[in-house]
Amino acid sequence: RRSVWLDERVDAEVTHFYRDTLATMDRSFLRPRLPGYPDYQRAAAHTLHNGVTGGVRPRALAAELTALWHKHVRV
Repeated sequence: RRSVWLDERVDAEVTHFYRDTLATMDRSFLRPRLPGYPDYQRAAAHTLHNGVTGGVRPRALAAELTALWHKHVRV
């Protein structure tokens, strides 16, 4: 929770860890919290690995990943 990162009392208890790392956290990538995203990520990782090691052409691999997105993720 962001409120913990901004709480000066809590931050002082951890020798300003939160203050000193907040900018990094703000710029970091977090997985989307979309319904179905974890299923997409698992399927996409498998497809990507098989595609790269199996010599699938980039355009075909991108099409497979797009199809998986539409199958799993509900926006």
